[in-house]
Amino acid sequence: MRETRRPRPPRGSGIPEWHSLSAPDRDVAWTQLIDWVVWLHDRYELSIEERIPPCWPQHPGLVEELWALMIWRTEIYDRPNRAAGDTAHSWHRELRAFVEITVPFYARTCRAGHRGAEHLAATDRALYEQWRSHTPTKNIPLATLMSGRPRTTMQDEKWITAAAMQIAIDASEALELPTVKGCLRYEDNWWQRTRNRWIKIDDPAAIASIEEFIANTCEVDRVIAERARMRRVMTGKKEN
Repeated sequence: MRETRRPRPPRGSGIPEWHSLSAPDRDVAWTQLIDWVVWLHDRYELSIEERIPPCWPQHPGLVEELWALMIWRTEIYDRPNRAAGDTAHSWHRELRAFVEITVPFYARTCRAGHRGAEHLAATDRALYEQWRSHTPTKNIPLATLMSGRPRTTMQDEKWITAAAMQIAIDASEALELPTVKGCLRYEDNWWQRTRNRWIKIDDPAAIASIEEFIANTCEVDRVIAERARMRRVMTGKKEN
């Protein structure tokens, strides 16, 4: 009988994604993965208690996990280095974790027959929109997003780029004033817009002038609103 040899996975930089492969290359890679799983199944006696279920090709998660294990093992055994022994040990530890944790996670109920996914997110538009409504930046401080470094405040900055300040504006943390063009309030400071950045206003006279202008504008708005209310009263119109 011909000796079963360990097949080699496709070579290349990194791990190719299945969707990025051409149809012919994908067919070759799939055949190589199946051959490798046959070798793995027999060499490590994974038929015991169906440590790899026969329906593994029908579980995309298991396909991806096995694909990564195959590439990783080839990197270890075909391209050894000084740490190859430790890395090989890590690979075998990961194989045990694959059998004990990953397989039950993806194919927990398949010993009595294959069961596929009950729901596909790709065909559920409402679920997709629900996921899109969230953000991967939850609980990351705003100053960290603005600066690109772990921070909780931008108080010490003398200027902030327009792109960074836009993050604060979008989060409603920086409030632009319609009555004072090119000026906003952020972290208890006034900022003035230049071409591509916001400059902190630290001149007391300039700050007093801005605040006086805002106060006067608010007073004008109050008077206009009061006159409009009185007109409605005089004409007999009910207030909302």
